[in-house]
Amino acid sequence: MHEAANRRRWWFRHKAQETPIDAVTAGECEIPGEERLVDLGESPFEKFAHTEVRATVDQALRQVPEPYRTALILRDLEEMSYEEIADVLSISLGTVKSRITRGRDALRKKLAGYVREVGPELGLLVPVDERQNGANQSSRESSRESSREGSRGGREVEVTP
Repeated sequence: MHEAANRRRWWFRHKAQETPIDAVTAGECEIPGEERLVDLGESPFEKFAHTEVRATVDQALRQVPEPYRTALILRDLEEMSYEEIADVLSISLGTVKSRITRGRDALRKKLAGYVREVGPELGLLVPVDERQNGANQSSRESSRESSREGSRGGREVEVTP
């Protein structure tokens, strides 16, 4: 009798930890077993990649000049409003906005090479090269000019890049 009770106890302890593969009905929704077995957390590669990106951004942020870095940290990391930043730093609202813009530009320039190098692997948007950007801008300007010229005598055409 003791042996049967031990086996029964073992069976219920281990059965409670098993996840059935059969679909489970929760109200009106039916959840397939495969969806319940999928780990929705980050994979080890994603954890490593996020840690590497975080370290690279932190290092690049340290290279941004001080007044811009402070404004960036308060705005983007501390999520303070422009008015709160102006109060904390005792500067005008316009100065806060310009420092944040200039700081973001400086940070973008420092990280552009890194993003070009590892961006496609991590699913990041790769910045447009300055030469390509200039070529795109001149083609947009010529398209606008030609559409303006065409609108004088005929129908107007809008060209989007």
